[in-house]
Amino acid sequence: MCAIFQLLHVSSGFYQILPVHYLRSCDQTWFGSFWVQFLIFTLLLIFAIISDVLPSILDIFTFGDLRDIECVESLGPNSKLSNLLNLFCFGTYGDHKNPSFPPLSAAQLRKLRQLTIISACEYRHHIPYDVLLKSLELTSLRELEDLIIDLIYADAIVGKLDQQKRMLVVESAIARDFKQEDLPKLKMDLDSWSDRVNSSLEKLASNVTRATTLRAEWAENRVRVSSNQNNVNFRMQQEDNRMDVDSNMDVDDQLEIYLDDNGEPLLLPRPSTSTSVSGEKGRRNPLRALQKGRKGGK
Repeated sequence: MCAIFQLLHVSSGFYQILPVHYLRSCDQTWFGSFWVQFLIFTLLLIFAIISDVLPSILDIFTFGDLRDIECVESLGPNSKLSNLLNLFCFGTYGDHKNPSFPPLSAAQLRKLRQLTIISACEYRHHIPYDVLLKSLELTSLRELEDLIIDLIYADAIVGKLDQQKRMLVVESAIARDFKQEDLPKLKMDLDSWSDRVNSSLEKLASNVTRATTLRAEWAENRVRVSSNQNNVNFRMQQEDNRMDVDSNMDVDDQLEIYLDDNGEPLLLPRPSTSTSVSGEKGRRNPLRALQKGRKGGK
């Protein structure tokens, strides 16, 4: 039997969507007619989208595979079902007011709000609550935080809620579907990103080369400074040794200062020692010279 019946199945009362690429492997021997496939898939698509099965599944945020199926493409651009599918693929919350779309249920509006938050995370990493409340037409901060928390648990957004600053801090987010006409812009963005990466790699290589050169110069200067310091320490040690030797030497002919009668200083050489015949050392008495001077003055 054609795998198209596996699009929806019931498991413990919960509807789940199987991978859509199974649809491309339908058994053509049983469903050989294009119109049979078209009718069945149209009915299932109506059931999936209109009956809130598709929007109610938390971890499905891309619907481009449905658009690539031949029978969906044959619906035409003016079909409300095709427009509704395009709304979930590319649209945001404000787009649903267009009369070309059928009325949306509460589950579909909730899914569309979540898709709008994902689109806002594409170009901004810090999104104020006020911006999200305005774009989603919400007044309850609690409802906004519940939408974001569900996206975080579904791994659609990696980030955190900064309640003090009233903003959503985004590290990364999943990508939504993109149109074929957006491919040139996507290529331009990828080329720009590649250029920035190459520029960063060149700067990094230049910094590594410069750091290696500076490290070699630093090592050379360190060796030179260490050698100079050793030479200075050696010379200072030699100077200290020479000063120690000089301090231990006796200085001869040390002068002693005396005053005459007028208070004038008399510079007399230090009397030399002499050894008497008896072996005793004698020293001239400088007072005798002064007394002789007095007598001569008289």
